[in-house]
Amino acid sequence: MLKNYLIDADLKRYYPNLAKYLWTTQSDYSTQIDEAFALILDDLRARNLEPRRMMTPIDVIRAVNATGEQDILTRVTETASTTPSGYAEGIDGFNRFVVQAFASSAGPHTIKLQGSNDQGVSASAPPTNWEDIVSLSFTTPATKSITFDFQYKWYRRLSTIGGASPTIAYDASLVETSPDRWIIWRTLAMIFRDFSKQPNDSWDEKSREALANYEQALSAYKFTVDTNDDNLVSGADALDARTETRFTR
Repeated sequence: MLKNYLIDADLKRYYPNLAKYLWTTQSDYSTQIDEAFALILDDLRARNLEPRRMMTPIDVIRAVNATGEQDILTRVTETASTTPSGYAEGIDGFNRFVVQAFASSAGPHTIKLQGSNDQGVSASAPPTNWEDIVSLSFTTPATKSITFDFQYKWYRRLSTIGGASPTIAYDASLVETSPDRWIIWRTLAMIFRDFSKQPNDSWDEKSREALANYEQALSAYKFTVDTNDDNLVSGADALDARTETRFTR
């Protein structure tokens, strides 16, 4: 399902001084981010795309050779630090690590993402060389995410459980980051338009430029859609933008 993970900090990566223009009636740009996301959903539906079947996550806890149906992400409950045997095959562009902690006591607990580019990997011969990528810490139930730049062939999660009588129940996944750019440019176009005082002033030009960047990013994107609706993503689910523009169920 297509989701919005963005906050003000993501906008500031494009325009660092954006915070100083914030309206006095708002503490952040979350209203504009949410509205921009709603407009993007409208654009996708106009292309006969179903947002529910987009941004399907890669489950980094599910066994790589699992054959059972995938209804939800694999959930685990851990009371001690774990080095798992399970791992997942990565897909280009899935550069956001998401952990949803459903229950948590004691702590802090750290869920780390590791990557490997080992060769000759199979279900019976997992990777042995792992590198730390990013990590998320929890003391209470929450959903947290973090993006990373490096891409690997294989991924796994590694947990460090802390505190007295500790426990944490969670799932962990990778999701696409390309849709982030749609939301950022669509949000900036809306914000800059509101800053504009008259046609063709500097803010109006920035708004039109941001909107053009949004439209280019959307039209050039190679859509990844769960075409067989199995809650799993694979290379077979990736279709180019021209094909997806005509996609019907």
